[in-house]
Amino acid sequence: MTTRLPHVLVVADRRTGAVVERAFAETAHVERDPAPDELGAADCVVVDHDPPTVDALAVLRTVRERRPTLPVVLFPREGGERLAADALAAGATAYVPRSDDSEADAERLDSRVAALPDWPAADGSDTDSPADGPDTEPPTTAPSNTRPVAGGARPVADGVGAGADAFLKERALAEAPVGITIAEATADRPLIYVNENFERMTGYSASEALGRNCKFMQGPDSSEEAIQEMRDALNAGREVEVEIVNYHRDGTPFWNEVTIAPVHDADENLTHFVGFQTDVTKRKEAEFALEAEREHLEHLLDRMNGLLGDVTDTLVAAASREEVERAVCDRVAATDPYGFAWLVAPDRADETFRTRASAGRPDAGTAAAENASASTGGAVVSELSVPDTEASPLRQALESREVVVAEVDDLPPGQVPAPVAGYETVAAVPLAYRKTTYGVLAVYADGAFDERDTAVLAALGRAVATALNALESKRVLTADNVGELELTLRDPSLFFVDVSERTDCRLEYAGSVYGVEGATSLFFTVSGAPPAEVVALLEASPDVASASVLAERDGTGTVEVSLDEESIVGLLAEDGARTQAITAEDGEARLRVTLPADADTGAVVDRLRERYPGTEFRSYRERTRPAKTKAEYLASVRDRLTDRQYAALQKAYIGGYFDRPRPVTGDDLAASMGVTRATFHQHLVAAQRKLLGEFFDESG
Repeated sequence: MTTRLPHVLVVADRRTGAVVERAFAETAHVERDPAPDELGAADCVVVDHDPPTVDALAVLRTVRERRPTLPVVLFPREGGERLAADALAAGATAYVPRSDDSEADAERLDSRVAALPDWPAADGSDTDSPADGPDTEPPTTAPSNTRPVAGGARPVADGVGAGADAFLKERALAEAPVGITIAEATADRPLIYVNENFERMTGYSASEALGRNCKFMQGPDSSEEAIQEMRDALNAGREVEVEIVNYHRDGTPFWNEVTIAPVHDADENLTHFVGFQTDVTKRKEAEFALEAEREHLEHLLDRMNGLLGDVTDTLVAAASREEVERAVCDRVAATDPYGFAWLVAPDRADETFRTRASAGRPDAGTAAAENASASTGGAVVSELSVPDTEASPLRQALESREVVVAEVDDLPPGQVPAPVAGYETVAAVPLAYRKTTYGVLAVYADGAFDERDTAVLAALGRAVATALNALESKRVLTADNVGELELTLRDPSLFFVDVSERTDCRLEYAGSVYGVEGATSLFFTVSGAPPAEVVALLEASPDVASASVLAERDGTGTVEVSLDEESIVGLLAEDGARTQAITAEDGEARLRVTLPADADTGAVVDRLRERYPGTEFRSYRERTRPAKTKAEYLASVRDRLTDRQYAALQKAYIGGYFDRPRPVTGDDLAASMGVTRATFHQHLVAAQRKLLGEFFDESG
């Protein structure tokens, strides 16, 4: 007699076929559904699952239609619980998942296929097997992952049924993608069965686990509460599910999701407990990371809300710019993890950033900081200055109007003052309100700034700039002594200078308003030329985003000029000056502004000359305000109006909407604001109501 080697049909790609060929001497390989003659010659089929090239479930259906009892082993590179369940339901004999180790895969596949009870005998005859008929039984020798039941009963694998059905159930337990255990329902509850996934998951072999209580996997971090919950459920004979820290054979911990259910015999007597165990370490780690992130975020929000709240309270109570700047630095420097706050403003005279306020601890880790502080008695911070260069994050923040974060060690020489040289990072926060900037707040920290830090600091910068703008405006309006500065402008880059020369018209400034998107609109009355002609020239100016005729009557009109870039009105506002009048005629404009008497008038003039060549100083005089000024009253009224209400009221008044007959309609004004007519009227009526309320409240 000769020994016939088993013939294995491989349905897989070449890579998987090569692994199978390592395990078996006689194989045939296809990459599609096998043909009838190929199935007829096979003793076993090994199939991969790699749709659409190879669909294991489709192959299973083909095999079961043509050879219902032929063993089929699913050998997938990627699988899971769903695939295993579907494959077993479709008639798979065994499920052997692939790993990254081809040698180990070949050995496992060889071991699994060799255990199938339907291989040809050495003499070439077929042995009895589940494939031969429904009345045959598998061998009665217990698999290595079971132990005899106490009292000499058969192993669990033999007790689940007879014939092919019994074999299928045994393989389903063995191949399940979760760890499965069966324990006796006795006092010590010893394990009598563990499947292969339990061995892979825990590192314990069946011989090491069988006969022992599952508590051998518990350790110092195992929850006593979870242990007690399982103990109580088992004592009561009921199902239980817990998540608990267990330990691998090598001592490393893992999170185990354990479900235990009671098993009863035909007489409803409790005989065993079946356990299902899943390694959920990755999910638990993700949950812990998410919870830590949530706690960190809550802490950060509490800290930042406290910072913003404290600064807001300070801004409301502050009476001067200096008070605001000092208080902001104090509060920021006292907020963890920030260590130092430094508020600076550009000095155009020597092209540096000079200190306006500072607070916090100069970094004690640097000798330079210690020496600098010791040599000046701590006053060094108030005298700090750094060059105003393009590489400076302070300059970058001013120009971009966004928070700029930099590594302190990466900054150019001269950009790192000694007291802050030991900090890791700096965030340069622009103090910008609309078109006006009030300097930069530099915040130093030992760690990195994340997106939440920069978002909060950006909001802080806007709040500080808004408060400083209000204080500066109030100072101009309420100063006892004010200065009136008159200048002549001849720079043709100013659109009103250029147009007045080209059309022989006269343009007179009538006011300005800020749009919702931050754009500036200036209003001018036009005489000496058709308003439409003036608008056509204005729209050709590079500084003008758009221009339109707001109203026209008797050869004169009012035009609205929208600018995307900074206007001369905004430029003056940065220095605390309020534009009172601009009159342009024959290519020359006269400008009149008011500013506090203690303001640096020379700096204002120098700035205008630098920006607009040909600027000429005409006059300056100081005057004393009366006890109560019209400007103060108007400012109080203006504060009651929203920006949209103020814009609607101003456009209506300047455009002649309240005249009879009206030179402009509500539709025209609504279009100029980019809103519907109904919305325009809502804003206008709300503004009128507030004005009337102010009038009647004052009068009565």
